[in-house]
Amino acid sequence: MKVKTGPTYESNLENYAQQHIRSLGYDIECHAKLPGTPDITIPSRQVAVMVHGCFYHHHSAGCADSHVPVTRRSIWTQKFAKIKARDQRDVEQLIALGYRVIVIWGCALRRAPVERLLWALKTFIEGDVPQQELGNLDIGLLYAAAHSSGSVR
Repeated sequence: MKVKTGPTYESNLENYAQQHIRSLGYDIECHAKLPGTPDITIPSRQVAVMVHGCFYHHHSAGCADSHVPVTRRSIWTQKFAKIKARDQRDVEQLIALGYRVIVIWGCALRRAPVERLLWALKTFIEGDVPQQELGNLDIGLLYAAAHSSGSVR
C-alpha cells in the first residue's frame, strides 16, 4: 500500500508545537531541507523537532491514540514497520549532522498540561541530550522525577 504524497502542509499539532516553542523565546524554521524534513528546527541550538501523530507513526502500546486497525491488519503492521524504520533513519541522519532531535507525540500536545510540556521542551532545548521522545506519559514521568529529586531548572 503506497502513501500518496501531496503538498507539504502544517497540521494543527505542528502549529501548536510551533506556538509553544516560540513562546519560549526561540526563533524557529519550519520544514528545513534536512533528512526527514523536520517539522521545526531551532538553528541557534542545532535542534530538530519532529511532530508525530500517534496513529500514523504508531506510538507505543500505552498510547490511547495508537492502535492497529482490525481490517487489513497485516498491511497496517507492515506499513507501520516501514514508517518506524524511516523515522529512525531520519533521526540517525540528523544526529550525524550534529542536530539534537526531539520527537513530540500528538498525545503530548493534546493532553499534557501546558506548563509541563513547556518545561520538557525547554529542558531538552537547553540541555545536551542527543535524542528524546515526548509523549503524554513521558512528560509526566520526567516532570515527576525532576521535581522529586529537586533538580528542577
